[in-house]
Amino acid sequence: MTTPGPSGGTNPHLLPQPSPGTTGQLVHPTNRPGGISAGQPLYGSLVGDVMVRDVVTIAPGATLRTAALLLSHKRISGMPVVEESGRVVGVLSEKDIVRVLQQRGGLVLPGGLFDLLLEPSEARQKDMLVRCHRVMEDTEVRSAMTSPAQTILPTAPTVEAIRRMVGSHINRLPVVESGRLVGIVTRRDVLSAHLELS
Repeated sequence: MTTPGPSGGTNPHLLPQPSPGTTGQLVHPTNRPGGISAGQPLYGSLVGDVMVRDVVTIAPGATLRTAALLLSHKRISGMPVVEESGRVVGVLSEKDIVRVLQQRGGLVLPGGLFDLLLEPSEARQKDMLVRCHRVMEDTEVRSAMTSPAQTILPTAPTVEAIRRMVGSHINRLPVVESGRLVGIVTRRDVLSAHLELS
């Protein structure tokens, strides 16, 4: 399966996508040739031991609507933005989409109980939704993504990935080798691997 291209086609150069309802297959280190053995601390592992290889990606020319549908369908909160060559040019997250909708569509998120009770009239709500839908249809991923993307090598220590995600307040790092996307590592992947090795 390939990733939707900028004009709604497919992009055969990108990594294969996982089956519907999944976000990729975790390659457990004990199942990889030369991987770390069971019981060995996670801090002795490499990014390539815990990363997901089947990565959900989006093209920079796709619309935010396409991106939002993909995030919702795959039940993930973000994904790498990848050119046809396989080069990672950014990362798009739910937060990026919400930021654009707030800036261009007038989206207002309730901050508490009083905001919910004192919400605008139904007519104003409908007007805001119409504007937000228009923004998602008209805005390309390239103008909403976080760029340049922070990436990491598969040979980097897992502890380095943890340090960078925590230090930069991000949830995922695309894994790049020879300039091309080969996987992704998330906080969840690291935690899952740690729990399996405990």
